[in-house]
Amino acid sequence: MNRLNPEHLMSLKSFDGLDPEDIVVGLGILFEHGRALGESKFIKKGLEMGADMDFEDFFLEQVQAFHFNMANGWSYLHGITGPKNHLEIEEFQTEELEQQIINLRLALSISDEFPADTRKSEVLTNLGNLFNTIGRFSESLKYYREALEITPGFGQTLANYSNTVFGYARILYDGGQQTYFLKNAYEGLGDALKGKLYDETRSNVKIMREHIASIFNNDELEYDYKENSFSLGETTEEVTYRNWVLKNVLFLNPMNDVTMESIAAHDCLLLPSLASKDDRPEFYQILFNQIKQEFATARYFYFQGIHPSMPHFSDKGNLQLDFSKGVNYSLAIEKLKIAFKTSYSIFDKIAYLLNDYLELGWNLKSVSFRRIWYSNTKGSGIRVLEKINETENWAFRGLFWLNKDFYEKSIPYLTSIAPESKELAEIRNYMEHKSINVISNSVEVPVDEGIESYWIKREDLEKKTLVLLQTVRAAMIYLSLGINLEEYKRPSEGPSIPIFPQVRDDKKKF
Repeated sequence: MNRLNPEHLMSLKSFDGLDPEDIVVGLGILFEHGRALGESKFIKKGLEMGADMDFEDFFLEQVQAFHFNMANGWSYLHGITGPKNHLEIEEFQTEELEQQIINLRLALSISDEFPADTRKSEVLTNLGNLFNTIGRFSESLKYYREALEITPGFGQTLANYSNTVFGYARILYDGGQQTYFLKNAYEGLGDALKGKLYDETRSNVKIMREHIASIFNNDELEYDYKENSFSLGETTEEVTYRNWVLKNVLFLNPMNDVTMESIAAHDCLLLPSLASKDDRPEFYQILFNQIKQEFATARYFYFQGIHPSMPHFSDKGNLQLDFSKGVNYSLAIEKLKIAFKTSYSIFDKIAYLLNDYLELGWNLKSVSFRRIWYSNTKGSGIRVLEKINETENWAFRGLFWLNKDFYEKSIPYLTSIAPESKELAEIRNYMEHKSINVISNSVEVPVDEGIESYWIKREDLEKKTLVLLQTVRAAMIYLSLGINLEEYKRPSEGPSIPIFPQVRDDKKKF
């Protein structure tokens, strides 16, 4: 008798007694059987037995496959119990989506331990699909790009990428950017048709491509933007820096999400034009200016921190004792720390702006990016605010889900969907209030971490800070486009005066 048939697996209380390979295969059997029958009981059984799994005897590939299967299980359950109409707006707080993201991120982190393969490409594509669904469209494109680096020309990934670009284009308020995005989507859909696609996907791709073609004439679709003909600066240093920013998708410019050519090499992101009877729009614009400046400074400090050409003169004569533990002290490392702390703090400034703009009702002393989305009424439990839950704002939906990447000690009951969230919060806390020791990459982290000290390899700090910078950039894009969507929805309350401030001259920035 095959003990891995669905009926036998349903009779088990747990996976105890099965070897890792059978556990992975068994999960797949339960999930696929449940999906085929449209019966959630098989899927729920697999998810129940797969919870809190001990991976002591697993190979890394088996752990990766386990998390990939668990993500599929939550996806199938969502397909059975979630909205049947793809246009239906579901509540922001969705456990099935949370668990899919958590498991796919765990599978992806394990994938970094061995050469990229088709499974990693599938994980990246699925993450791209999920991030697009939850409104984190800017970040979803990054996952698609990484998947296409592993499996170039893969039709399904190209179709999903182009679909996301098309949706992104629809909420851009700059006409030139919108046209550029639609052209990019049109070309991507054409490339997707050259690859393997499911019949339904192929039909949808053709329909979407024809729709874009109906908006433009052939000359517009074939227009040459001369994408790499824009200036990157007047000095070698500036050109090097701007090329690095483009490559790492760090310009505050939506176009950097779809191209790394010089056409995207400027920080043109702003809040949309706001009209009001009071001075609130001016307050929002001033705060956004500050947020942009802090980001640009953190980005450049990070660049300098990872590219120190030589010891800086400000470090000369700074007498320090050497205890041979590999701890490094320098201006470059302090710039890395400043970049990390500044990036992390920007999220609370975004929360401050949103709390006022959406009139969420939080006391200014209690505002934080992790907190503002939820009810602050005592005894109400963990509940998303109605003002948030009822919005059909795709970009604000992205901001809401982005808050789930973070951990806040004062509200531990809010679950995070990022495996490293608690570690990032701990690093920030040690940077701000205690001691953090940045050690050489070749040195092992000491077992005894000392009194109130956090030890981290320089390479790890660099990687975590880069991810933080990229996440901040995405949040700022969602904020800008989300406010624009809200402005379209808000009814007119009589005459108001739009604000058209002058653009600041770069020569005055000193």
